[in-house]
Amino acid sequence: MASCLKYLSTRRSIIPTCKKLYGYFADGKFEQTVANLDQLISSHVQNDPSAFNTYDEYKAAVTELTKLGKHFVRRAFKVS
Repeated sequence: MASCLKYLSTRRSIIPTCKKLYGYFADGKFEQTVANLDQLISSHVQNDPSAFNTYDEYKAAVTELTKLGKHFVRRAFKVS
Protein backbone atom coordinates (compact mmCIF):
# COMPACT_ATOMS: atom_id res chain seq x y z
CA MET A 1 0.00 0.00 0.00
CA ALA A 2 2.80 2.42 0.88
CA SER A 3 4.51 1.89 -2.47
CA CYS A 4 1.20 2.49 -4.24
CA LEU A 5 0.73 5.79 -2.41
CA LYS A 6 4.31 6.79 -3.18
CA TYR A 7 3.70 6.05 -6.88
CA LEU A 8 0.52 8.13 -6.92
CA SER A 9 2.24 10.97 -5.11
CA THR A 10 5.13 10.93 -7.58
CA ARG A 11 2.78 10.75 -10.54
CA ARG A 12 0.79 13.75 -9.31
CA SER A 13 3.96 15.80 -9.07
CA ILE A 14 5.25 14.75 -12.51
CA ILE A 15 2.09 15.45 -14.52
CA PRO A 16 2.05 19.25 -13.94
CA THR A 17 5.74 19.39 -14.85
CA CYS A 18 5.09 17.49 -18.08
CA LYS A 19 2.23 19.82 -18.96
CA LYS A 20 4.45 22.87 -18.42
CA LEU A 21 7.21 21.31 -20.50
CA TYR A 22 4.75 20.44 -23.26
CA GLY A 23 3.44 24.00 -23.24
CA TYR A 24 6.95 25.41 -23.53
CA PHE A 25 7.54 23.41 -26.71
CA ALA A 26 4.02 23.39 -28.18
CA ASP A 27 3.45 27.12 -27.76
CA GLY A 28 6.60 27.98 -29.69
CA LYS A 29 8.39 29.35 -26.62
CA PHE A 30 11.33 26.99 -27.14
CA GLU A 31 11.76 28.08 -30.77
CA GLN A 32 11.47 31.73 -29.77
CA THR A 33 14.08 31.29 -27.02
CA VAL A 34 16.48 29.65 -29.48
CA ALA A 35 15.89 32.47 -31.99
CA ASN A 36 16.41 35.16 -29.33
CA LEU A 37 19.63 33.58 -28.09
CA ASP A 38 20.85 33.14 -31.65
CA GLN A 39 20.20 36.81 -32.32
CA LEU A 40 22.13 37.77 -29.19
CA ILE A 41 25.24 35.68 -29.78
CA SER A 42 25.37 35.01 -33.53
CA SER A 43 27.71 37.89 -34.38
CA HIS A 44 29.99 36.98 -31.46
CA VAL A 45 30.20 33.39 -32.66
CA GLN A 46 30.92 34.54 -36.20
CA ASN A 47 33.75 36.84 -35.08
CA ASP A 48 35.32 34.56 -32.46
CA PRO A 49 38.92 33.85 -33.52
CA SER A 50 39.28 31.08 -30.94
CA ALA A 51 36.06 29.20 -31.83
CA PHE A 52 36.11 25.41 -31.80
CA ASN A 53 33.47 25.25 -34.53
CA THR A 54 32.87 27.24 -37.69
CA TYR A 55 30.04 29.72 -37.96
CA ASP A 56 28.32 27.43 -40.48
CA GLU A 57 28.46 24.59 -37.96
CA TYR A 58 26.96 26.89 -35.34
CA LYS A 59 24.08 27.89 -37.63
CA ALA A 60 23.46 24.22 -38.49
CA ALA A 61 23.34 23.43 -34.77
CA VAL A 62 20.78 26.20 -34.19
CA THR A 63 18.63 24.73 -36.96
CA GLU A 64 18.90 21.24 -35.48
CA LEU A 65 18.06 22.53 -32.00
CA THR A 66 14.89 24.11 -33.37
CA LYS A 67 14.01 20.83 -35.09
CA LEU A 68 14.58 19.02 -31.80
CA GLY A 69 11.86 21.11 -30.16
CA LYS A 70 9.39 20.28 -32.93
CA HIS A 71 10.36 16.62 -32.81
CA PHE A 72 9.87 16.59 -29.03
CA VAL A 73 6.29 17.78 -29.37
CA ARG A 74 5.45 15.34 -32.17
CA ARG A 75 7.07 12.26 -30.66
CA ALA A 76 6.96 12.64 -26.90
CA PHE A 77 3.40 13.84 -26.82
CA LYS A 78 2.19 12.28 -30.08
CA VAL A 79 0.82 15.55 -31.44
CA SER A 80 0.66 15.87 -35.22
